[in-house]
Amino acid sequence: MNNQRLREAFSSLSTPLIAEAILRLKLSVRVAPAGVHSLRAKTRLAGRVLPVRHYGSVDIF
Repeated sequence: MNNQRLREAFSSLSTPLIAEAILRLKLSVRVAPAGVHSLRAKTRLAGRVLPVRHYGSVDIF
């Protein structure tokens, strides 16, 4: 599933619905830290991500 289809599929779902589905499917819950938020008000984001580690002044992706 590409990012466009993921965004369309998740656009009408609320966070509690997604969290409930994750728990019922016994999947590991992976969430961003509480301080992470969107730059624009009332925006949503869904799609694949890549883990990032910061080592001093160089980002490794």
